[in-house]
Amino acid sequence: GMLPENGGGVVVAVSASESHTAVVTSDGHLYTWGACHGNGILGHKGVRWQPVPRRVERVYRAVGVAAAKEHTALLMGTSFPPLHLQKESSDDGAQMLSLQDSAAVAISRNVDLFNVIPVALAAQRLNCRPLMGFCEEFVRKNLDGVLAVGNKNDFATFLS
Repeated sequence: GMLPENGGGVVVAVSASESHTAVVTSDGHLYTWGACHGNGILGHKGVRWQPVPRRVERVYRAVGVAAAKEHTALLMGTSFPPLHLQKESSDDGAQMLSLQDSAAVAISRNVDLFNVIPVALAAQRLNCRPLMGFCEEFVRKNLDGVLAVGNKNDFATFLS
């Protein structure tokens, strides 16, 4: 095949535009080649012509791809950790969640690669330990994706 024999992998998704092609392998890597009209479309910094398939750096969890004249869109797989909550007992012995924990459950259902750091920062400001733990574990499980799409200013605040 066209992919490098030293780890190219089996192609599981492919998309082609009029000028470039992108494939995703079973290992979650993205390979692109062809020409592009703008910077970054192939995923290789400063490259506008790539004659043979080349792996795009920092992509490890790709599951799908769509190529068009002015973009390459990537669908990345995500691992979601459990949200650990402390249930409180009411007077009648029923298990209930606090208002903060109920909010943490709702918010955790909407966490993704793009917003996990801002959500973690908000959870930290509000001292919502279950949501902070969820976000920290989400980042651990999806670090490659979070680093690939995250905002540098959010990282600086999160890490300080």
